Amino acid sequence: MRFLCRLLALWALTHFLLACQTTPSSNMAPGANASTTPVTRTKEFPWMSVSRWYEMHSEDVALAQRNDIELLFVGDSITESWDWGEGRDEVYQRYFGDFEAANFAIGGDMTQNLLWRLQHNLRGNLAPTAVVMMIGVNNFLHEQHSPAQVIKGIQADLAQVHDNYPTAKVLMIGVLPFRQNGDHPSRQHVRQVNHAAAKMADNQKVFFIDVNSEFLDQQGDIPQALMADYIHPTAAGLEIIAKKIAPIINQWIMQARAETQKVTASDANINIMGRSATTETQARILAYPGVSLKLRTNAQRVSMHAQSQYGNSYVEVQIDDQPAQAIQLPKQAQDIVLVSNNTQNTSHDILIRNRSETWNGISTIDYFTLQHGSLLELAPLPKRKILIVGDSISCGEAAARPLHMSHTNCKKDESWWGATQTYGMQLADRVNAQVQLVCYGGRGLTRTWQGDTKAINAPEFYDYAVPTDKQPIVWDQSLYHPDLAIIALGTNDFSASAGQVPDKSAYVSAYLRFIKKIQRDHGIIPIIISDGPLLADDDEHRRKSTLQDYLRSVEQQSDNVHFIAAHLYPGDHCDFHPNSQQHQAMAEDLLPDVKKIMQW
Repeated sequence: MRFLCRLLALWALTHFLLACQTTPSSNMAPGANASTTPVTRTKEFPWMSVSRWYEMHSEDVALAQRNDIELLFVGDSITESWDWGEGRDEVYQRYFGDFEAANFAIGGDMTQNLLWRLQHNLRGNLAPTAVVMMIGVNNFLHEQHSPAQVIKGIQADLAQVHDNYPTAKVLMIGVLPFRQNGDHPSRQHVRQVNHAAAKMADNQKVFFIDVNSEFLDQQGDIPQALMADYIHPTAAGLEIIAKKIAPIINQWIMQARAETQKVTASDANINIMGRSATTETQARILAYPGVSLKLRTNAQRVSMHAQSQYGNSYVEVQIDDQPAQAIQLPKQAQDIVLVSNNTQNTSHDILIRNRSETWNGISTIDYFTLQHGSLLELAPLPKRKILIVGDSISCGEAAARPLHMSHTNCKKDESWWGATQTYGMQLADRVNAQVQLVCYGGRGLTRTWQGDTKAINAPEFYDYAVPTDKQPIVWDQSLYHPDLAIIALGTNDFSASAGQVPDKSAYVSAYLRFIKKIQRDHGIIPIIISDGPLLADDDEHRRKSTLQDYLRSVEQQSDNVHFIAAHLYPGDHCDFHPNSQQHQAMAEDLLPDVKKIMQW
């Protein structure tokens, strides 16, 4: 709950309102639709400036980004006053302190002000179980609206609450009595409003409670002990409200909690494709791009608890056949909403795919939270399996960058990585196969692009599920036996920055050892070797032709190894790595040979 020290403001507000002695009248209303036309606050009050009103709304907008709120309060100063001190906050903690809650009430608001706020970014990531709404008294006090106008304003606010938070149950509290004396005309106006509001309740999604009789003595007067200013409840007055509504809210939230389940990222009903590691808590650790988790659920709301080592790794999330959305994972584990407001409990397929490389930062998906639903059975993954061993090209560096950017917009960041766009994943889709992208940017068969032979290069990172230079996690090769392996290495080995081209005998021998390692793990499966799309014969070393010559020697000395020369795809003006269209062309280049070799 937002706590504000507003006792002086409360005093000023009280004296301002008590000075307004005009009886509400339809003749004095500024317009028939004034209570239902969303507007901001425009009038400066001694107790709150317009700028402060905007500040408080901005604070609420920031809170709306949370996705763990169970209980939401909306309204005016009476609801805001849970935070005002003088024992009120203690009452709140006693009755509602066990719930994750937010208070979006602002003193002085009328139905039209609340409507504006609800329509301007108060939806956010919220999916509360319960919404408590009390609004309308200021329409009488500030603009002398008629009961009919106030009723319409409450209807408009209720409809917007439904639109913002469709899975929530709404508890409307009737407008409280105001003015001290029981014979004041306001009593009848409040009764009219509450009588109409009660009819808005269907006792399924909308409920209504009237506590007015508890605030009146036998003469119909308001005791000062319950409303010192005859508008705002004291702590004793708020406790009357709390005692009435707390059992209802408690039942709703406890039931919702009972219908909420956490599913680990390693659950048997989640399809996992690609290499990953599991923790003791059955979380999934993702290092290689392309690692995918797919689940099917009918839950009304689904969130994913995840984090990234450095806070700059990306996953993409695709719901059914909708376009995939890139999501940057936070450095500190957070819940990320994947599905919300699925009120019809429709079945949805959710695909989460790692976009980033190991060196971008290791990512961890801890669990999924399902509200009002469960995991459903998925079709099994394809039986065909492909293993791709490569470098940054196979990892999809810059593959997801926008096409046809101007030179001034070529500002590369981690969001440009895109496993889905890689030639490997596109090829696997064309032949209906699983695929593992076992790749590492800047690494080669025997050395890095800078000539480092001691780093984890391909024959080493092939052994790992998480190929970090420090404390790598070993991959169990028996978990995935590919039908076909594609090795696309050499770009970094033959990089000009690495020095002279490698010695042929040493390089071919290292390649043959690597092939034997793969065949030892998986049998004499077909292996395609290729030189990649970046090297060119643009210097005296003729690097592309030299590498191709080496690879032909590897092919001649191996069983079931097939060399396929790569066409040149040197990126574009924004980045030298192939873009998505070029990756597609690379997949098309490989497809005929793959079909022929594999008889697919």
